[in-house]
Amino acid sequence: MTSLLGKLNLFIANLMLLVGALCICLLFSAWSGTITRSKQAFAALWFTFIASVYLYLLNYGSTNDRIHLMNLAISVASIWQISVLYGLSKSDASHQLKLIMLADTVQLLARGSRSVIMYFQEIATLPSLFQEEILGFGLRVIAGPSTMMVCILIANYYLEKLMQEHKKVPTPLRTAC
Repeated sequence: MTSLLGKLNLFIANLMLLVGALCICLLFSAWSGTITRSKQAFAALWFTFIASVYLYLLNYGSTNDRIHLMNLAISVASIWQISVLYGLSKSDASHQLKLIMLADTVQLLARGSRSVIMYFQEIATLPSLFQEEILGFGLRVIAGPSTMMVCILIANYYLEKLMQEHKKVPTPLRTAC
């Protein structure tokens, strides 16, 4: 029973991470005015595909396989985010956009490096995530806060836009409020 509950929690946690990354992709597409049905369909299909493979690997694969799959899934979302933000940054000079691209790039590099290191490390298969070597653990620790930083910077972007709108209001109207 404990093993089943642990697997269920692992499944939910990893897939919610992917859902969050895909929702951020769609948010950035909405910011740039390029959100389409095909992008929404891709996000849904990518999620369904990764969820199906992850469920299979949870029952028949190794810890390494699941880590590589999630690194791939989140990396695809990061590349999507960076590409949309790069296009948006050509018309929007917001400093926050550049910081979001930086945080996404750090996450992408950390996830990619972690998979490469795991592929070449001496332990062929990790019995559990908690037996990962220090470098892989460090890269996992870097990737997590990068995701949180993207979320914080999204809020900062909205605050920046709100302040720009506030500055457009004539001074007598601002003091009357």
